[in-house]
Amino acid sequence: MWQGLYESLLTERLYQALAESTDLRPRIELVDEGEQPLVLARHLTPLIERSLRAASTSQERIDLVRRILAVLPHPDALAEALHEREPGKVEQLDEVMEADRLGITRLPRPATPLSDAALMTNAHNEPTLAAELRAELASADQVDLLCAF
Repeated sequence: MWQGLYESLLTERLYQALAESTDLRPRIELVDEGEQPLVLARHLTPLIERSLRAASTSQERIDLVRRILAVLPHPDALAEALHEREPGKVEQLDEVMEADRLGITRLPRPATPLSDAALMTNAHNEPTLAAELRAELASADQVDLLCAF
């Protein structure tokens, strides 16, 4: 362990590392009750991702997601299990268009996935901010904030 500021949950592993670092004095604080759901979810996210990466097949990943959802107390948790149109295939919704508009070309997609954050640098062979905005705004139903800095 290094001295410095942290916001790490006190896990069994961290507690053991602190106990072995006799030359350091940790300061441990309670996590605010209102912040606990977000803090705990952030803690679990990388562990779940590593576990999903360690699974060798799509079917193993699907099964792991189902097992995780099965232990959650939320009544609708299992409704978030992956639907398997084809067994062992993981699919995601890519676009929705009006059913009677056959033959219409697809909406432009930004190069950056919609769920990702990206720093636009205008580097050579990288998407430009203007192109990404045009592609995203083409399908947006509303824009809450557009801010450059």
